Amino acid sequence: MTYAIFVYGTLKPGCSNFYAYNDVISGHHEATINADLYALGQIPGITNIGSDSVVKGSVIYTNFDGLLSFDALEGHPNLYTRTKVHTIEGEEVWVYVYNGRIDDRTKIEHGNFQEIMVNTNEGKMWAVPLEEIVDGKEIKIIVNNYICKARLT
Repeated sequence: MTYAIFVYGTLKPGCSNFYAYNDVISGHHEATINADLYALGQIPGITNIGSDSVVKGSVIYTNFDGLLSFDALEGHPNLYTRTKVHTIEGEEVWVYVYNGRIDDRTKIEHGNFQEIMVNTNEGKMWAVPLEEIVDGKEIKIIVNNYICKARLT
């Protein structure tokens, strides 16, 4: 049996865990869901499935062993809960929904966690936003344990 999973963080194509688990991923394509996306440090979390916000991600396909591996990676059912949803495009998929508190977390308004990676002199690095992200706004971020300013475009 093949399982479809909507991914929006480190399991997206081009990110570290996509390559680490490539042996159990049989295919993928871009997709979107309605939910709220938050920065939880160097990983994201979604909440409020069905909200008006749009999260940009990918659907990956895996077998049962892959599904169990992803459950372990995501801390299911404690840190994240695997839940069935429909993508905006109409496909029924599993998604990992964050179970923790979000009141002190930064909402990623533009819906794409990969867009908070920044170019530095040392290459691309994850940026941890310290303020709400709004397109075109200068914000404070943490890169490599330093507080910096960045302009999102």
